[in-house]
Amino acid sequence: MLHDWNFKVKNPVFEYGGLQFSAELFTVSNRYDLDGDRYVTKTEDGVFRLDCDGLTWAGGQEKAAGRFSLTLCKNGGRYVFKCAAEHTEHILRVKIKLYGQPEGRIVARRRYDEQVSEEGAIFRYPNGWDDLFTPLVTIVHDGGVRFYRSLDKKVR
Repeated sequence: MLHDWNFKVKNPVFEYGGLQFSAELFTVSNRYDLDGDRYVTKTEDGVFRLDCDGLTWAGGQEKAAGRFSLTLCKNGGRYVFKCAAEHTEHILRVKIKLYGQPEGRIVARRRYDEQVSEEGAIFRYPNGWDDLFTPLVTIVHDGGVRFYRSLDKKVR
């Protein structure tokens, strides 16, 4: 694990179309969750929308200024996320965390395939010689194959 937190993360978990997920923001100096008291969601015409006007850190013990918005739709068998975030610090990345995904084996990596356990896994793109070729993750599991792909136009 990259970070050993000394508190329990209290990030709201959302559900749309059978998919459970949460969002996290990372700046140069900290990791932020969405403030569970300052978000609104709605689903209209098959599109899930989330708007949050506040962040927390240290397991929800501290509040921070910031905004996060997300839209999610289901297109056939695909889920398409679009998100935007604002913070007083430079945002390094936004992480969408998916829950309840099948365990399996990550394939098509640069050096070797890897089994993903219940705890999950962290992969980087680009990362020199030993991680992902492209921003595409392929998982082979007992029920078939799942693909996860970033459509972001910038490497972040």
